[in-house]
Amino acid sequence: MDALSPLNVPPHPLRLGLFPWVESIRGSIERIAELVSGEEIEAEILTQEPDWNKYDGVILNNSYRPLPLPRITYLTGFAVRRTLRNPGYALARIREGDHRGVFTNSNTAALALRGVGVNAQCLYRPYPLQIPQTPPPLPAETRVLWYWKPGWAYCEDMDEAILDAMWQVAEAGIEIWVISNKHAPVSGLPPHPRIRGIGRCSFSETLPQVRGMVRLTGDFDWGRSNFDVISHGRWVLNLNAREFEDPAGPFLQTTSEGPRHYHTMSAETIEQAVELVITLIQQPPLVAATHHYASSHFSEEILRKSWQGMVRNFFSVGT
Repeated sequence: MDALSPLNVPPHPLRLGLFPWVESIRGSIERIAELVSGEEIEAEILTQEPDWNKYDGVILNNSYRPLPLPRITYLTGFAVRRTLRNPGYALARIREGDHRGVFTNSNTAALALRGVGVNAQCLYRPYPLQIPQTPPPLPAETRVLWYWKPGWAYCEDMDEAILDAMWQVAEAGIEIWVISNKHAPVSGLPPHPRIRGIGRCSFSETLPQVRGMVRLTGDFDWGRSNFDVISHGRWVLNLNAREFEDPAGPFLQTTSEGPRHYHTMSAETIEQAVELVITLIQQPPLVAATHHYASSHFSEEILRKSWQGMVRNFFSVGT
């Protein structure tokens, strides 16, 4: 009988390899290791190809390569785009050996992958969040965060349109605080009195002072700031995104698999985003529902249970 059969549970914790480690995306695989490690699972990040006989399964980082043991694939944005350009290659590799599933950090990406025949599922892996017990009340000021920085790869050829959208939103009487992952204040912003460049901020201090966040980027960029924002019950607006699905979500959006409710709002174009920001400022969605979704899905305890449950499910089935 196979050593992974539920009728023949191995006497040791499930030994899981995470491979390959790639410096350019450092942080992704380390976070997965944090989430899956526990009493029943020993996770090891592999910097070079090991003796696979020492492991019961492997999570492949942005790779479908065949291996002599059960494997799943976890994709980040660039690997999703690569797969969509050539799904035939991915499907051929998946059919080799014992490949058990494809996961991604973006529901939008999972929808797109399923559309080309790759049966992907979304399994979020946000970094640890500070989720308040109760969401802070909305401020009286009509103020939003806007995540942007000049020369950002995810906004290639979009900067001019984004800056024009900022100007239009500011002209509508809405204050904009522009944030990024850089410590220095954001430069290159429109010279408008309602637009202020901040740079990196403390979300626990900043989010109570705003009503939501705008993050307009290219496809399949699902950044960690989205998780921080909804954890405080604030809305987020992205481009072409279908994220945080929930029957109680305030935003009904169409998808390739039918209409769904979400806790994020999405614009199809930057021009449409301007109209939606103004609407969301005037008619904000329910803060409590969004906060409840975040607290019931993204606490460390719940995330660890979700990830470890996935590992036990996918690597405890005999072949």
